[in-house]
Amino acid sequence: MTIEKKLKYGTFIYTDDLKDGFIIDIGGKRVSLNKIYAFAFCRFAIRIMQRNWYRKARKHERHNK
Repeated sequence: MTIEKKLKYGTFIYTDDLKDGFIIDIGGKRVSLNKIYAFAFCRFAIRIMQRNWYRKARKHERHNK
């Protein structure tokens, strides 16, 4: 199974068969990540997304007061 996530400035691909992940930027540069680093990158990306999402929610609450 292959998981592919296209982002604004690059693409993240994880292959379950090989247990490898790849980060590919717009210019075609490619970085290979093994199973441990691919999992760490996913956790990092999720934390950043949650952090940004919570910041937006707090800003809306302050404007209403």
